[in-house]
Amino acid sequence: MHTRDPIDRLDSPATTADEAGLARIWEELTAISAHPELAADTAPGPHLAAALHVVDDGILAKGPGSIRSVPSAGAIFPYDVLVLDRSGPGPAVLYRLNLDRRLCVRTAAGAPLAEALAGTTDSDRSVLVLLAARPWLSIRKYGPRGYLYAQIDTGHAATNMLGTALDRGTARLRLALPRRRLAEALADHLPWREVHSVLELDAPRTPAAPPEGWSYLHQEQPAPLESAGYLESVCWARIPRLLADGPDRHQVTTRTVVESGPLLPAAAGIRPGEWTELSRRRRSSKRFGRQPLDPAVLLDCVGALMTALPCDLTGSGFGVTVLTPPGRITDPGDNPAGAPDFVGTAFVTDTAAIARACTGQSHLAGADAFVLLHADRASTLGTGPDPLREAVFRSAAAAHLLYLGAARNAVGVTGVGGFDAAQWLAAAGLDHTRELLYVVALGNDRDDARKLDRAEIAYAQGER
Repeated sequence: MHTRDPIDRLDSPATTADEAGLARIWEELTAISAHPELAADTAPGPHLAAALHVVDDGILAKGPGSIRSVPSAGAIFPYDVLVLDRSGPGPAVLYRLNLDRRLCVRTAAGAPLAEALAGTTDSDRSVLVLLAARPWLSIRKYGPRGYLYAQIDTGHAATNMLGTALDRGTARLRLALPRRRLAEALADHLPWREVHSVLELDAPRTPAAPPEGWSYLHQEQPAPLESAGYLESVCWARIPRLLADGPDRHQVTTRTVVESGPLLPAAAGIRPGEWTELSRRRRSSKRFGRQPLDPAVLLDCVGALMTALPCDLTGSGFGVTVLTPPGRITDPGDNPAGAPDFVGTAFVTDTAAIARACTGQSHLAGADAFVLLHADRASTLGTGPDPLREAVFRSAAAAHLLYLGAARNAVGVTGVGGFDAAQWLAAAGLDHTRELLYVVALGNDRDDARKLDRAEIAYAQGER
């Protein structure tokens, strides 16, 4: 199929109503938007090159077995990555990264986006990596719950890029953003996106050559609308505008996602310099072998939650509960509020109960421990969308740290997006005042099946 102009003869009196109607339907079914004209661009300067290295290592890099650095429900990866280079003396320049084809395309939206972000970051001359969630990609497969999956998948990517950047220099992640202004600045180029987070990168410690395998292009004219048209607009209309509200800026502090306690001291976190290597070893398990985990290994896996991150998190009420077989871990019982709690329960060993609680995913019944990530329902849902957005990000960040902790110990791990919250809360001794956001399974891996988030991403025709 190719692009073409409307058929002139449709307006002819000799054309029958049926013929005109079918012709118009056929045009709609077969039309493909014109591809934007692109010209070759120069190789990037040191600041853009540094940002590309962070994206390369934080999202695209693959370790043994071609495993991607970050997980995604259904291997959808529902987000775009943009780089706003404000390091030069002239106007800011915006680059859109096509992750699958490794294209870095200079666009015409730099000035409006820089204006929308004015005053929200520490420096007006730093380089920013923006993650723009595109919920339609997940919602078209999973229905309304796909919006949550899109937020969690993007949270995984944001967390991993932050850790990767910290291995290379200094960086900060911002979640409090002027999302309405940002959406307006991107509307003519990337509609139906929601800017999830902004990673602020300082000048690289040592300039590096650009990563290999990228092509650099310049889009002379404003981009055509990149969307699924009416279908995506209908999807977007179902996302309440209330979710875009919230403060434009919070102060950045370096803190852990959850509080430390006697079983998990602060020193148990991911150590400086090992993040990138662990993310390349990260994998999602399809099946577990049912062998018990050594208690010290399990504690070290969960100890990755003690990693301090420079981010603008502010809220509280986030909690972690680790379900293990009875007698496996003895919780001292004097954990501070927010520190992980370990609960021994026969529920973990009941394969039928696990399958029911995981919406029929019987392969998860072989896991040896389950980590529940939950938040206080009243403070999360009763005070506006900002606490809810932060709680969802905390769950994604915590889950990603668990992935890295599992990689550190060669333990199998997988994130469970489909679950019966009531059954899990009851098994953990939690009541209806808690909102369960994410479940992560840990156990001995059986590498006899390939999980989807290890595969190459699939994209539809015309999606760039």
